Amino acid sequence: MSRSIAMTAPLTLGDTGAGSLGALRWLSPALIGLGGPMIAGLMLFPGLADGARFAAFASLGLIAALAASAYTLSVLAPGDVTGVVVDAEREEIELMRQGAFASARRAYAFDDVQDVRMAKGYDDDGYVFEAPELELVNGSIYALPATITRDDIAAVRKAIGLAVAKR
Repeated sequence: MSRSIAMTAPLTLGDTGAGSLGALRWLSPALIGLGGPMIAGLMLFPGLADGARFAAFASLGLIAALAASAYTLSVLAPGDVTGVVVDAEREEIELMRQGAFASARRAYAFDDVQDVRMAKGYDDDGYVFEAPELELVNGSIYALPATITRDDIAAVRKAIGLAVAKR
């Protein structure tokens, strides 16, 4: 007699779609693609660096260097958390972070999660607001997407194995 194991679908919150590209994500690779060959051309054929052509090549090289720097920085610090996937089967919570030029996914084991809660904060005018956040055992705190509700927090806490917080 065979038993079928019930597979539970991961809990998905916020914007986790890879299809939603950042507004400027295409810009850095395009500029690198334009400027890179120009730089290589100058290095291989120094005779191209006379007069107006040198100014054009230099400006495109500078643009390529700036684009490469911006892209590298956005990969290292990709921006705000836009989505969360809680996979009880793998015992992982995955955070999707998206910036203007790049996005990143980072998975954390349930054992690494200290707390998931609605935290109180104050805006510039002094008004109180609640925002969802995730705290790791190492003390890192990630602000979660504002679309996550108290009920979503309770579902995440239940999936992770944390006690459901009192309201």
